[in-house]
Amino acid sequence: MRNQMLFFLLNGAGTLMLETVWLKRQMILLGTTPDSYGSILFAYFLGIALGSWYYRNKQGLNMPRYRFYLLFLCSLLLSAIVPTVVFNLAPDPFHLAYTSRLNHALHSLYRWSVTMICVVPPCFFLGAFFPLVSLTVNKSAFVLLYALQALGAAVGLYLGSFLIPFHFGYPATFCAGFAVMLISLLFFDKTDVPRSTGDAARTNVALRPLVVAFFCGFLALTMQVVWIRFASISTDNSIYACGGVSLIVIGLIAFSSFVTSRLPESWFKQPFMLHAILFLSLVFVIVSVRIFVSSTDNMKIVAFPNSFGLFKALTKTTPLIVAGYFFPAFILPFVIRSLKSNRARIARGPGKHVHVDQYDIGRLLFANAIGCAVGSILTSFVLLPGVGLWTTTMTAMFGYALFPFLIDRINLRHITVPVGVILILIFNPMRFPLSTVSSSSPGASDSPDEIIAIKEGKYGIVTVVNNTRAMRCLWLNNNYLLD
Repeated sequence: MRNQMLFFLLNGAGTLMLETVWLKRQMILLGTTPDSYGSILFAYFLGIALGSWYYRNKQGLNMPRYRFYLLFLCSLLLSAIVPTVVFNLAPDPFHLAYTSRLNHALHSLYRWSVTMICVVPPCFFLGAFFPLVSLTVNKSAFVLLYALQALGAAVGLYLGSFLIPFHFGYPATFCAGFAVMLISLLFFDKTDVPRSTGDAARTNVALRPLVVAFFCGFLALTMQVVWIRFASISTDNSIYACGGVSLIVIGLIAFSSFVTSRLPESWFKQPFMLHAILFLSLVFVIVSVRIFVSSTDNMKIVAFPNSFGLFKALTKTTPLIVAGYFFPAFILPFVIRSLKSNRARIARGPGKHVHVDQYDIGRLLFANAIGCAVGSILTSFVLLPGVGLWTTTMTAMFGYALFPFLIDRINLRHITVPVGVILILIFNPMRFPLSTVSSSSPGASDSPDEIIAIKEGKYGIVTVVNNTRAMRCLWLNNNYLLD
């Protein structure tokens, strides 16, 4: 167990250090937009989902350890070599990409494909570790390992986003993450995992937990992309917005998983606790958005002149995310511990078998990761550019309000669901402005400018105003002024 704890701690740190490098590359290609961090999140969770599914259903348990490690290391090298080679040899194979819709589509597809090649293969093998280890530990210990992996991820995200790149650059960050991943493999002994014997190692998970896991990931990533958008607006589209939001989210996952692993088994025999967590998730998502609107004085965001201003802007988003994700972070650990175990007969060696209490964590993580991937890509490419920030936020709120219908039948949901819907209608995020500008004229009176029009796109919020000097100008994200 000690080796497994060290493995998941280091594995989480190395993974997120590499993810920050992937994200930086994507931001260079696409800018600091929902497209960039949405595509990275999509590729990351797609790889995790495929790995979880394959190593649960395709008998990956029987693969020799050396071959498993070799394929994993090759995938990591692929993620380092491909972008360097491709973008040095052919930075833009579709010249004049924006002269036609076809060229623009091919150009976007080209960059998207490179991102998928870099991120999906290593994440595929990362998705294998949890299904393999789930055969050797009970549910409480598994949730503890999940917490340690999240704790390591938080440390890796801090090192990869705020510390190592600032002092040594992103190539050094990738090398450090690669080294940590290599060290972590020393503590993962695949020979401790029982070998599969046909279908003997398979269990069946009821459809309801899989649906809950899917929508848990879907709503969590929808709100995470929204929170990144909030942070990006308040920090002038800084690269630290995504890292800061993700750091807080992963830290809360580590905390919630650790607490859940220590709770008594009686808490998971009835759906009441999970139902309460879902209702509180809705309440605190509402509270989180209210905190942001209040802390920015109705989206009246002032540009910051130095690094202290950047830190101040980031601290404004911290209470927002802590409040909004505190209870949603408990949903998946509670679902895992609520799974029913099946007695399975699996092989320990030639002629030796053992019966273990088994639960199909592979399918559950697959459903959750697919939900995360769909939520990130749908929010980044469809909802935010298409219907805007507040409509997307309201959609996620209604998702949490109706979530109780997915868990076991309980009469309490006939009360909490209507109450949740009423709270959303009372709060009504649609009434919040996208822009609240004050006087943009230096030395002028404090009378506000007249807002002529507001349009929201994937690059931010553009406001057309008439200022006090009778001039028409543009505000981008309530910060950049173009006369």
